[in-house]
Amino acid sequence: MLHKAVIFGVLLSSLPVWVGSENSSASFHVGAMSCTSCEKAIRSNLAKFKPVEVVLADAGKKRVELKFAPDKVSLQQILKVIAGKDGHYEARLALQYVDDKLSAAQAEKTRAALTKVPGVRAASMPDKDRIILLTFRDQPPAYLPAILKAAEESGGTLRDPESATAN
Repeated sequence: MLHKAVIFGVLLSSLPVWVGSENSSASFHVGAMSCTSCEKAIRSNLAKFKPVEVVLADAGKKRVELKFAPDKVSLQQILKVIAGKDGHYEARLALQYVDDKLSAAQAEKTRAALTKVPGVRAASMPDKDRIILLTFRDQPPAYLPAILKAAEESGGTLRDPESATAN
């Protein structure tokens, strides 16, 4: 049974994030995932890590979607497990801007704010679908609520890209 957690607690109760279960979902871009064998290897890696539940592993989209308690499991823990012992499946957190009229200036302001979150190494500028990818340092641990809060405070609201297609 997955660890139970209140969705983002009081800290992020005002943020328009993806909610609806006791755990939150997040998507990770895995560039090296190219076939069903890769999907199986990543699922196997994650099956041993009880704090997460695999919702989707899709080699065609190069995406893994997970459910987890975002305030209890660091993003680096998840990325390390996805990568596997040999580090073959390097992953990045994928987030999507809610605003479909996002300006380049606002995207840059939010990107700069995200890189100041402890543990975040870099954040990309959005692609045509308004999706950004984040990479992380080994330490300190980075947690999804802190990332979402930094984005919101800078004026750029982010969500899980899969939540947009699920609605």
